[in-house]
Amino acid sequence: MKRLLAFVLVWLIVVALTACSTTSTDKKTDSGTSSTENENEISEEETKEIDEDFVSWPSRGLFAALPKPESDKVVISYQSDEYFDVKVYDTSQDDYTKYVEKMREMGYKDREDKQMAEWVFNAVDPQGYEIMSSVDDVDKIMYIQFKSPDSTLKF
Repeated sequence: MKRLLAFVLVWLIVVALTACSTTSTDKKTDSGTSSTENENEISEEETKEIDEDFVSWPSRGLFAALPKPESDKVVISYQSDEYFDVKVYDTSQDDYTKYVEKMREMGYKDREDKQMAEWVFNAVDPQGYEIMSSVDDVDKIMYIQFKSPDSTLKF
């Protein structure tokens, strides 16, 4: 239950930050430039800030139990021997759907008992590895939380 609450709170923060960035764009539009120009400038600035944190998808440890995403823009929020939390930028809804299908082909089965929403993939494989993932189609970010069977964390 705590994990569910934490996930919902993180999601609310993402929505709030998205709303704040929209307000920032609106203010810059008043300076006389077009809205489209400002949106492109902000996107480039944000990408430059984020670029420093990008890493390649690791091929060892827990990461080896999942397919590599299409995008190489990965930010690891948290990583241990039993759990990791990542964001994969530049992931469209179509990319996310293909990624979920790859996981299903690897043997991950949907957990109907823990399904939070239809846009969240919550699954477990035969060895007991668990994944919870979703995509923000507006910002094109895929969120992945993954844990080993030895982890005491609960989704």
